[in-house]
Amino acid sequence: MNCSRCNTQNEKEAKFCHNCGIDLKLNPSQKPKQSDIILLFYICFEFLLFLIQKVVQMLNESWYNSSARYVMYTLWIFSSLSMILIPLSIKNKVFKYVGLVMVLIMSLYWSYNNILELFKPLHEY
Repeated sequence: MNCSRCNTQNEKEAKFCHNCGIDLKLNPSQKPKQSDIILLFYICFEFLLFLIQKVVQMLNESWYNSSARYVMYTLWIFSSLSMILIPLSIKNKVFKYVGLVMVLIMSLYWSYNNILELFKPLHEY
């Protein structure tokens, strides 16, 4: 079997190239895995939310005393819920379910701690 990277001849049963060490079962022309696409989407989404939060904070320094806090809370909710994409990208079913439970617990904890703050009148701050 020839290595796709360095074109070195290897034994038929070899798992790795004895010259460069690449996985011989790996096909470099394969499409990206679904898990890679999910993680890339998550990273881009989180970065976009971060940028929006920074813009809101720059435009309104006392955002917690204004109606901009509703925007910030909404962004935090989206950020918290988007974390479900991480366990969805895991192939192992046990780890996937453990990750989903952890994200659910974290989201419920965040909601419990912050939902009452959202409905406080602005003049209480």
